[in-house]
Formats: sequence, structure tokens, C-alpha cells
Amino acid sequence: MASSINVDMAILGGGIAGTCLGWYLNRKGAKVALIDNQWEENSSRLPAAIVNPVSIQQPNAAWQAEASYNELLSLINSIQTDHPSIQTDHPFFHQTGIIRPALDDTLFANFCETLKSSEWPDGWFSWLDQQELIESLPQSRNKYGGINLRKGGWINLPEFMESIYIKIRELDIPIVQAENYRIEKSRNSVQIFTNEDHSICCNYLIFATGAHLKRSPLWSILPMHKVKGQSALFKTARPVNFKQPVMALGHIIPQDSHLLYAGGTYEHAYQDVRPDEHGTKKLHTLIKTLLPGISDHIALKDQWAEISLITPNNLPFLGSHPRQQEYYVIAGFGAKGAITTPYAANILANHLIHGEPISDELNTERYWQKLRKLGKI
Repeated sequence: MASSINVDMAILGGGIAGTCLGWYLNRKGAKVALIDNQWEENSSRLPAAIVNPVSIQQPNAAWQAEASYNELLSLINSIQTDHPSIQTDHPFFHQTGIIRPALDDTLFANFCETLKSSEWPDGWFSWLDQQELIESLPQSRNKYGGINLRKGGWINLPEFMESIYIKIRELDIPIVQAENYRIEKSRNSVQIFTNEDHSICCNYLIFATGAHLKRSPLWSILPMHKVKGQSALFKTARPVNFKQPVMALGHIIPQDSHLLYAGGTYEHAYQDVRPDEHGTKKLHTLIKTLLPGISDHIALKDQWAEISLITPNNLPFLGSHPRQQEYYVIAGFGAKGAITTPYAANILANHLIHGEPISDELNTERYWQKLRKLGKI
């Protein structure tokens, strides 16, 4: 049945970024609609996500790690406590902490030096010597030790997405399922038409479509690079006797006593968006490197592939289009989506509702200025 919806703001994208932004905008008084495109290669469709407050290259605190982590906890607390229809017997955020082992002499020296000079919040990490690490990861056979990051863990993404969708529906935010749509702009508004004869009229349209943003003529000019990641679920013959995710060269998450979820492959030049043998072999190698005591006793149960966007400074883009101020974007979270997205979505919501500035390191304006100097826009 055809329908027409009039809102202040419409969001294209029903993943973590789109749903979080919709929730924050609603909380701040905006009338919002969400258009869920349901693209399979969206990373929000994966079974799990690592909540990692450590930078990718060095064991330093990632960008706004403490603020991002606290915002994530606040969002999850609101989802689980404000709405009794959401079950809380099995929390979808497992605050287990993360172990980051040193794999060789170079990494060991690097970890020790970096931790002396880095500015971590009090109580966020401790050093595990060889014996302590083996006690935490009996199947690791590590001889260097590693970092025990007390903050962080992993999210069961299907449970998280289901819960936030329940909350969005209870807030009476319209959700339109539409893989294909058409956008038309008039003088005073933007209209989105779907193949299902739905139409949404709004003042602002925010693009939260993940990697599909590169297909949009509006946003393809932004310097974001598509990266393929592959992950898999492995069944173990031997019991998994550790609870903390392990991070080095990728990540391994123990989901129960006989299931390991492994991910973290990164392919910049890929031919196929589907899982492939090359990625599966990398994940087997990851488990063999980090958990040699269990690697010969695993069997592939399922696998996934997703496409994410990375930016030149590894921070997301938030902000408006340079010529068409009715269009906004939130994208480019790379491997930090689980921990960074709520914090970034709240920043964009405050900008849209209250006019609060977006910092230069995140604002799309940081790139538009360069293009203006070159005469390209």
C-alpha cells in the first residue's frame, strides 16, 4: 500500500550508523524516518563486532577512546533499561576486555616503549607477563606476554540491531524497507521515492549507507577507500577455555565453549564481495598464530564478507555536501564502527538540532576546503 511520510530528517541506511543517528535525533526532538536498504555486504549484518579502544598500529588509546566507550555504554544502557520489552538476561555487549599479545621481540619492545609514553585512562590496561598470558590464553603458547585491556570486548550484532530496532519502533520512528529509491529535491524539501510506492518528504537527508556511499554521485568525491573484510565462525573439537577476545593480526572472539569467531582480514584490491578461499586461509593462519594449541582441531561452520570505508586520517566523515546543504553524510568508520559510531552519531545529531560545530578532524569541510583551493568545486 502506498504511503507518504513527512519528517524533519530522513536517514538512508539501517545499519549501526543510521539507527544510532535516528535514535539521537529523536531524543533531541526531531521527527525522523529511517530507510533500511538491507544490503548484505553491510558490516552491521555480521554476527559480532569487536569493541576495541586501541589504535590499529600502536597500543595507544584510539581517537576519543574514553568518550566513545562511555557513549556506547550509555546507549546500550538506555536500550536495555528504558524498554522492558527488550530482554536483558543475556546482554549483547560482553564487557570482557581484550588481550593483545606480543608476537615477537620487535612487538614486545614496541609494546613496552609505547605503554611507557602513552596516555591511557587510569585502570584501562595492565601488562601480562608470559605466565599470566598463558593462564589467560592456555592455547596460545606465547613467550612474550601482552596487554590486558580491561575496557572493551565484543557485541553480538544481531542482538544489538534487533534491540535498537525494537526501541526505534517503540519511539514511533517510521522504518521503510527499500533497497532501491529515487531522490528528488525541490526548493524547500527533499523527497525519497521507493519502488514500493512509499514517499518520504524531509528537510534534511542524511546518508548512512556504508560502502554503498561510493556509488552515490553526491559523495563519491570524498576520499574514502573500500576495503573487504572476511570473518568466519569455527567449531572447535576441544573446549575453548578463555573468555576475552584476542587481537593481533586480526581478532578472535570466543562465543561459547566450542565456537570461535575470527575476523580482521583486509583486502584493498578484491575481485569479489563474497567470502573466498583466500580470506578463509588467512583466518586459519590467524588462529594458528594466536592459538596454536587449538588450530588443528577446528572446522569452518559459516563465513561472511563485508565492505567498509576507510578515510585518509582513519576518522569518519560527518557533515554536509558542499553545494547542497540539505544533504548530510556519516561514513568512514573502518574497523572502529562498534566503538566510535554512537559518539560520532551524537555529534552529528547535536550539529543538526542545536547547530553545535563539528570538529575539523571529522567535518567534511576539511576536504571541501582543499577542493575549493584547487578550483574543483
